[in-house]
Amino acid sequence: MPSAAGVIDFALHPPIGFLTPRLDTAGPYAGGQHLLTTWNDSGTVRNVSDSFGVMVQQTGSIPTKLGFQLGFDNGLQEGYEYEFRTIQLVVQHQMLGGFWAVTQRIESHTMGDFYLWAEAFPGRLGLYILPVLSFNLYFLRAL
Repeated sequence: MPSAAGVIDFALHPPIGFLTPRLDTAGPYAGGQHLLTTWNDSGTVRNVSDSFGVMVQQTGSIPTKLGFQLGFDNGLQEGYEYEFRTIQLVVQHQMLGGFWAVTQRIESHTMGDFYLWAEAFPGRLGLYILPVLSFNLYFLRAL
């Protein structure tokens, strides 16, 4: 018999196999800073809290000056590591007093990867993208 704690944990952090990436059609997001509280799911505006994580995928060409170390490449996702940070994700939750607390900071040196929220129901997502790049975001939702 499942325990209440197990059911709650499953609801807040479902297994990766239960998540489906949904393209944020407001993107791609160009270089610079962006603050997202909502995202566009093919015409439906959803809150960032209506997701369990995000998958980032670089769009366009990659400048040669970034420099990289070769890694695993299966044709779908590369394992290359770039010298410069390509994208930074800052996950924030709002406290009762109105203060926004950073609960997760992700420094990515790759051109695509996925990240699950450390804490459920974030209020907003801050992005910093290297000025010469742009990224599509795919928010991870339950099936």
